[in-house]
Amino acid sequence: ASITSSVSMASRLLTDMSKEEGGSLGPFVLLCDDSLTDKGCGISDALFKQVKKLIGDSPSSDETKEARVLCVHFTWLFDSISCATPMKATSYEPLAPRPKALWDLTTEKEMPTATNNRTESQTY
Repeated sequence: ASITSSVSMASRLLTDMSKEEGGSLGPFVLLCDDSLTDKGCGISDALFKQVKKLIGDSPSSDETKEARVLCVHFTWLFDSISCATPMKATSYEPLAPRPKALWDLTTEKEMPTATNNRTESQTY
């Protein structure tokens, strides 16, 4: 893992990710703070468009999309470290509109599936 500390570094990495075939780069995780505005969130319009394009160019599998790009609230990082595994993005919705739109793109089809397994415990 590496940390990108500027929009230009993030843009270069996203460009590299869009050019590579094998999926060896990534996942790319945008950690968002409690900012409620696009101006304060740190995701520029150009970066937003670049991430959106990378998500759109990814294969249609939601799992693959989420593996390449995540846009989540920063608590995702702490919970993932605490659990020693990357958490699902669906529980870590960012607050600002631009990051929330990216979060929606990577989590839109991720829904719990119903099962008819009779051996599962039931709570009444």
